[in-house]
Amino acid sequence: MLNKLRLNLTLLNTFVLVGILIAISAFLYFTMRLNLANDVDSELSMASEQLSTYINYFDEISDGYPRDAEKDEEYNDLIQKLLNQNITTVVWNEDFDVMRSSIYLQLPNNILNDLIQYNFQTGNIGGEALNYKYGIIDMKIFTNVYVSQSGEMRVVQTIKNMNAEIGFLNWLLRILLIAVFMGMTLSLAGGYIISGRSIIPVKESIKKQQEFVANVSHELRTPIAVVLTNLDVIKTSPEETVRQQWEWLNNAYNETKRMEKVVTDLLFLAKVDAGQINLEREKFNLAYLITDTSEKLMPLAAKKNISIYNSIDDKIMLNADRLKMMQLAIILIDNSIKYSAENSAITISSKEDKGYFILKFKDHGIGIAGKDLEKIYERFYRADKARSRDMGGTGLGLSIAKWIADEHDWHIEITSKPSKGTTASVFIPMEQIYYEEE
Repeated sequence: MLNKLRLNLTLLNTFVLVGILIAISAFLYFTMRLNLANDVDSELSMASEQLSTYINYFDEISDGYPRDAEKDEEYNDLIQKLLNQNITTVVWNEDFDVMRSSIYLQLPNNILNDLIQYNFQTGNIGGEALNYKYGIIDMKIFTNVYVSQSGEMRVVQTIKNMNAEIGFLNWLLRILLIAVFMGMTLSLAGGYIISGRSIIPVKESIKKQQEFVANVSHELRTPIAVVLTNLDVIKTSPEETVRQQWEWLNNAYNETKRMEKVVTDLLFLAKVDAGQINLEREKFNLAYLITDTSEKLMPLAAKKNISIYNSIDDKIMLNADRLKMMQLAIILIDNSIKYSAENSAITISSKEDKGYFILKFKDHGIGIAGKDLEKIYERFYRADKARSRDMGGTGLGLSIAKWIADEHDWHIEITSKPSKGTTASVFIPMEQIYYEEE
């Protein structure tokens, strides 16, 4: 499945990139082609205008007037300049006989005459130059009509050899096609590498999902098996009273309660993942909330003769979701009780430092190894799974605590050393803290 996804991503990226390259290449090619065509049209039109200034001089020579050396030199310079630009010129009289022509490009008169007739028929006189191919020569022919001083019509044709321009366009097209091909090749190779990296989070997500499903199955299968085992024992002695079966019933009850906690935590996390849980902020006394939470957990602490000390200033007010704050406190205090040694103490304190109000939960329990600290927020992660399960842990509490902290723009920092205890610090921005007025 992932290989198919990787291939699809690669092909999609390549398709998009090649599409962009083709669009850019087509734009460049046709823009250059249009600009060249417009430039040639302008050259031919300007050449025609320049040539038209000599029409009256040609008529005077035809009528027997003496030649003007200066005019002849100017005309020859113009013709040479046009020849250097690959432009041939032809001047026709009204009987369509050639009066003047340059020698750069020799075209049969009948072809030029046909082109003149075509221009007259289509009304394309002085308009767009016509494209024409003669043998291996591609050319553009511009035709315009002028009236001489004597009132006679003169047709001026300027003709440009387009082989150089077409050669340049063909070269440009080859370069652009090579660029598209190279872009496609690089996109396939690079896209395959990049898509491989991009699906790493997908792989990790699938792996975590598989682990999550396996953990859920394990967490539910074990208590269900315990419940069924104890109930099977009870079924073997139907004549015994509830008191006589109390041990088995109590085991089943404890495992059922444990299942209830797992399911409750899972439902909460499912709602978190679906974005269905919102914060309801309000101002409340933080010290009172911590005290109230501690008192609720005192029966658990009393079983291990653990004392809970709360030194938070009773004037501290917090703007947060009260129920979520209580849930976070329950998780942290409950963890401290579970993993603390008997006859020890849990201290809850606070201080202000660098723009944060820091709420600390410190115990003197078994601690957490350094290699496990990075993973404690992962769902179902427990450093000592067997021991944690015996203590009633599900491995979901700190995941929920971290979500609550993140949603409030807080962060939790856990510091611990094996056999030395653990300190959970909740960093709350000072702008969320208030002091109760007396």
